Amino acid sequence: MPAALFFDVVSLATCLLFRSTEAHGRAAPKKNRRLLDLPLEWPRPRRRDPGAPPPGPEPGYVRSAECCPSVTEAIQPLGGVSITGRILELYREPNATQRFYQTSCREQVKGRPCRYVRPKYETQSRCVQTYSYMYALVREFQSDGPWRLDYIRYRSGCSCQVHRPRVYSHMLGGRP
Repeated sequence: MPAALFFDVVSLATCLLFRSTEAHGRAAPKKNRRLLDLPLEWPRPRRRDPGAPPPGPEPGYVRSAECCPSVTEAIQPLGGVSITGRILELYREPNATQRFYQTSCREQVKGRPCRYVRPKYETQSRCVQTYSYMYALVREFQSDGPWRLDYIRYRSGCSCQVHRPRVYSHMLGGRP
């Protein structure tokens, strides 16, 4: 693997050097030569534990106010809903449980008008729960079938939806 990285770095350096001298056979202006002086190292991506919560703000950071406040929590569900709507049982043993992080709308805002929206649009806005899908080890509910990887639905956030008033729909040629 280090040999492949070395080859990539040498190829990039050769490409940059060639590009700096290829225009009409002249050397590139000094301002473009700075590219060759840059270190040819890229920061290594850090691996994140998939079971860890999303990275939070720095200590002392005051979180900005949300128009639809939400709460993130770790859950260990017994079952879930697939993309096609089937109820699935999640794999679980005494020493192995699947843990997920979900972000839900706070109870006092779900279905209510969004905060920080202009008063004239406030009645047309509402906070709604959004969902996404992630892989989990599952099988059909109440069956002895084999375990498999499949998508299950989870709460991924709380967003503000602003709907167009019905009064104006006739002006758009009948489009909803």
